[in-house]
Amino acid sequence: PGDHETLKPMSTMSYTSKLIDIASSGKHHKVKVDPLSLRKLIVWVDFFCPYNGEPEIRAIPDANPKQFLEDGWAWPPRTKTYVKVNRPFAQDAYGSQEDRLEPVNPSTQK
Repeated sequence: PGDHETLKPMSTMSYTSKLIDIASSGKHHKVKVDPLSLRKLIVWVDFFCPYNGEPEIRAIPDANPKQFLEDGWAWPPRTKTYVKVNRPFAQDAYGSQEDRLEPVNPSTQK
């Protein structure tokens, strides 16, 4: 039951972030972040950043599977040994969608 309770408004995320407080108040060397940069910083904090990439995730050891199976999980979560899922753009030689675009030749444009 405790895991499924609704959080109190303004009790988590950027509302309680020390970083946001410092950036918006000018407490750090009297520097105050401009409004656009502050909004970007708030979004970054509210989306649970910093984000861990695949190398950081794979560095986390797998949890003890016995604990999860005893708690009724069908399969324990894995981090270090999880199965890599190929994303649509990563199943071929292209590293990203931008790599699929043909280069523009300026001499052929009018």
